[in-house]
Amino acid sequence: MALGVDPAWDTHRRYGLDRMEMTFGKTDWPRTFNPISVLTMKINPTGELPKPVLAINGNKALNRLDGFELTEVDKKIRSAHGMTGAGFTLIDKDGMVRWRWLEGHTGIQDIAKFPSADDIVKAIAEAQG
Repeated sequence: MALGVDPAWDTHRRYGLDRMEMTFGKTDWPRTFNPISVLTMKINPTGELPKPVLAINGNKALNRLDGFELTEVDKKIRSAHGMTGAGFTLIDKDGMVRWRWLEGHTGIQDIAKFPSADDIVKAIAEAQG
């Protein structure tokens, strides 16, 4: 499996993972979000937290649970690019996108939810016909 690193986020944008912009108008998820609504929403995306936390603290709580700490490079990239979701894209040998999954694509309540190994294996099997 090839993985890419793209600090300028050109690849992110090409595959639909644009930066989410804050607005004080109407939320148009996942392109824009109103922080007032986000500040009051509680989530427990994977069910592994003891109780739901404010959405704005979700990644921090999960990172703490996993013992993960952002590096200085992580912080620099986050500062430069803001908030964006993760994505998985299955591309065949001919360069065709066969499957794609975007974090939070159905709403903020799905932030920090990722496809399972079974979901990925199923996508690969379906792509192979």
